[in-house]
Amino acid sequence: MPLLALALASALLAALVATLLLTIPTLAQIEEPWNIVVVSEALTFARLTFIVALAHALILGLPLFFFLRSRHRLGIASCVLAGFLVGAVPFGVLDLISMFGVQSASTGGTPTIINGVSTLAAGSNMLMQLVLRDCSASLAA
Repeated sequence: MPLLALALASALLAALVATLLLTIPTLAQIEEPWNIVVVSEALTFARLTFIVALAHALILGLPLFFFLRSRHRLGIASCVLAGFLVGAVPFGVLDLISMFGVQSASTGGTPTIINGVSTLAAGSNMLMQLVLRDCSASLAA
C-alpha cells in the first residue's frame, strides 16, 4: 500500500477514535428515555464531532506528519506531541480570539479579565482547559 493511503487511513482512524472518546461519555450522561429525538440529536453530535476531528486530522495532522517524516523525526513521542498540538492549537486560537472586546470576566469568582486586560488566572485557566480538553487528541494519534 502506498504511504498516502496508509496516512489517510490513519487520519480516518484517529478521527474515529477522537469521536468515540468524546461521544460515548456524552451519551452516558443522558438521563431521559431514548426516543427518536434523543437518537437524532446524538447522531448529529457524533457526525459534527467526526467532521471536526477529520478536518483536524487531514488539514493539520497529515501535513505535520509528512513534515516530521521528511525531517526524520518520526517517533511515538513526536506523534503524540503533534496529535496534542493538532487538537489544542485551534481551540487555543479560538479562546484567544474570543477574549477580544471583553472588558471584564471571571471564572468561579476569580477575575480573569479586568478592564480589557487578561490576568494570570485567565492564562492558567485557558491552559488547564486546553490540556484537559485535548488529551484525547494525543490519545487518538
